[in-house]
Amino acid sequence: MKEQIIFPEISIDKIKGISGMDITFVTTAENDEQSYELLRAFGMPFANAKKEAE
Repeated sequence: MKEQIIFPEISIDKIKGISGMDITFVTTAENDEQSYELLRAFGMPFANAKKEAE
């Protein structure tokens, strides 16, 4: 994420500067295809999205 102010819990007035963050998802998926399908079902945007027909 490029900035943390997308979260409603954060008061913008108290932020001294915009800072980004990395988010890691840990799943019990057994392979990359299962992981991709799970995250896609959650609505995660993928820059290098696989074909939807797969």
